[in-house]
Amino acid sequence: MKYLFITLTIRTGEYELTERVLHTTKAKSIQWAGERYAATFYDSSLNKEQGYWEVNGGDLIVMLHSVKEVTEQEYNILKKLIYEF
Repeated sequence: MKYLFITLTIRTGEYELTERVLHTTKAKSIQWAGERYAATFYDSSLNKEQGYWEVNGGDLIVMLHSVKEVTEQEYNILKKLIYEF
């Protein structure tokens, strides 16, 4: 099992926000797992030329900013900090 800390950038109109999430995977590639997470975040479709995922024809854009593998201990600490406060 791999423990991931994923950062997404989400744009809607003139607004941009950063979403940080924790994710576990059995995938061999953490980059693939991060891309898969981004693709399913809002049930979006990939714009291959631009390298991002679109929702409703571009009304909302999801970009994978980073994906990092963390230890199980780090994952549990981040889980408390992100989700339990």
